[in-house]
Amino acid sequence: MRDKLHVQAFVEEGASLRAVQRVYLANSKVKHAETPTPKDIYEYGIGAATGDQAAARLAYEKLGETVGNALANAISLIDGLVVIGGGLSAAASLFLPRAIEEMNGTLETLQGKKIPRMELKAFNLEDEAEMAAFICGDQREIVVPGTDRKVIYDPLKRVGVGLSRLGTSQAVALGAYAFALHSLESRR
Repeated sequence: MRDKLHVQAFVEEGASLRAVQRVYLANSKVKHAETPTPKDIYEYGIGAATGDQAAARLAYEKLGETVGNALANAISLIDGLVVIGGGLSAAASLFLPRAIEEMNGTLETLQGKKIPRMELKAFNLEDEAEMAAFICGDQREIVVPGTDRKVIYDPLKRVGVGLSRLGTSQAVALGAYAFALHSLESRR
């Protein structure tokens, strides 16, 4: 997939440990030889360690923008939840809000009309209020045409974005196991 911020590069150039370090270095007074780790940069960003907090936050916001764009592209092709795992997920508080914002952003037609980036609305499942809104949706009661019967209808198309609690390797292994069991059951 193409990197939105560096259109000649692939997405990992903007959604990786080295991307966080590159953006931090470009926006701080730190010399290349003294490059902090992404964990250090996260600590600067949340104010838990001394470092350039603005550059740290910017590094993770750019990561979030890149991740959000890639997720919006991917989720347009599948129907499911998005689960983020891996080492960078520990810094989700700094990049996940920007990723969700990017997913819920807009594109433009050639005539300049703004349209939603996705048909779905993305929700940050790590945020209590957004989780509640995701679960509730936009339920309303409607009448079934030609009857007096009423049903609950939820027209809100949505996708939840959350973090892996298992770790990436274990989550992939469990998914593969469930898929294998389902495949065996369907052969009976």
